[in-house]
Amino acid sequence: MQVYYNLEKSQEETAVALGFFDGVHTAHAEVIYGARQPGLVWSVLTFRINESAPANKSGLELILPDAQRLERLEALGVERVYFPAFREMAGLSAEDFFRRILMDKLHARRLSCGYNYTFGQGAAGDTGLLRRLCAEQGVDLNICPRLERDGELVSSSAIRELLGAGRIPEANALLGYRYYILGEVIHGRSLGRTLGFPTLNQLLARPCVVPAHGVYNSVTWVRGKRYRSITNIGVKPTIEGERAPLAETYMLGAEGDFYGETARVELLEHTRPEQKFSSVEELREIVQRDISRR
Repeated sequence: MQVYYNLEKSQEETAVALGFFDGVHTAHAEVIYGARQPGLVWSVLTFRINESAPANKSGLELILPDAQRLERLEALGVERVYFPAFREMAGLSAEDFFRRILMDKLHARRLSCGYNYTFGQGAAGDTGLLRRLCAEQGVDLNICPRLERDGELVSSSAIRELLGAGRIPEANALLGYRYYILGEVIHGRSLGRTLGFPTLNQLLARPCVVPAHGVYNSVTWVRGKRYRSITNIGVKPTIEGERAPLAETYMLGAEGDFYGETARVELLEHTRPEQKFSSVEELREIVQRDISRR
């Protein structure tokens, strides 16, 4: 998959899926698949909001960090992703965005978007305007309707709420894959090792949503191997001191340390909330109980 971090001019005609796609969930996949057309380069136009963001994305907690968004797009089979910083498109009117970006730079001959897609400065453009502009230029347009699963609208906001509530099976059903934490294994305070439970510590990407604090059954992939695992997300309230939330994972049957490795931790279900225990010994007993249930 080709990734362009600037809006470079395409030498080929493209079929482009339009959207932010912060979770690349099942409704996003419908939009992305809807762009495919033989003879055109299957592409996605999205954007990064690290430095600046549209008003409706300001302060937004993402479902996936940028690297994982790209990983999911590649898993769908997309050939090309245009992934500029939002500031490259900020300030363009809806008509200028269509003409200067989609027509002049990307040479788009087919577009796909969701029913509530907006574009241009102030989100002034909607699907009605996009339909008219495409008709004028002879561009095919696919507009995906609302997607529901078991009577619930599939949306990024619904998924954020489910993750924040620890309702992982429901979140995973809307995502279309297991929600996962992907990142380098870092040095922690070595508490797990002193308890007899060596663990993987991973920082949680910001500004991404943090799943409900607590203990999760999980599956961990590291060094090409799969392990059943237990993951705690939180701030370790039993241990004194303030700290940012992190993921701490115990892998059943693993030996040695994995510092510096990239681990993928897939969450399956939330088993209990994070608790503050009266002593490290009590914490050890509860962790042993968690392991025995896994």
